[in-house]
Amino acid sequence: MRLAKINTIKEANQFLIKFWKNYNKKFTVPAKNPNKAFQKVDRSIDLDKILCFKETRTLTKNLEFQYENEIYQIVNNKACHNLSKAKITVCKTLDGVISVEYRGKQLPFKAFGNQCFIGREVSSKELALSWNTNRKKRMVPENHPWKQKRLQGVII
Repeated sequence: MRLAKINTIKEANQFLIKFWKNYNKKFTVPAKNPNKAFQKVDRSIDLDKILCFKETRTLTKNLEFQYENEIYQIVNNKACHNLSKAKITVCKTLDGVISVEYRGKQLPFKAFGNQCFIGREVSSKELALSWNTNRKKRMVPENHPWKQKRLQGVII
């Protein structure tokens, strides 16, 4: 538009009408298949399982896992020793609903506890300063065996 010496929005809008017509004539490619590509989604497909955030977690011996600073535990009536150390998939929908899957099957779970926030985030420079100021300098006394000269094998 600078080459066409256009300085106002009104001139730009008039220019774009002509520009788009020429642009589309030059670069338009006819579709190989003239049928519409968009189709209605089959009702049997669960879009919440597809359109969600998925993360993998490993269960502990107590069938617990952590997700977003919260600890969850798998609830199951029968003994599930085979789920110990299992890789599970945590799914969070766009609505914020969390579900847990193991090998394509839903697992019941409950929120077990919230992870406590302990302290603030500290930069490496602050850590280095705290290490240097808190460190005590150790002085070895003069009579320490390391400082004594040993005359081994020398007869005086």
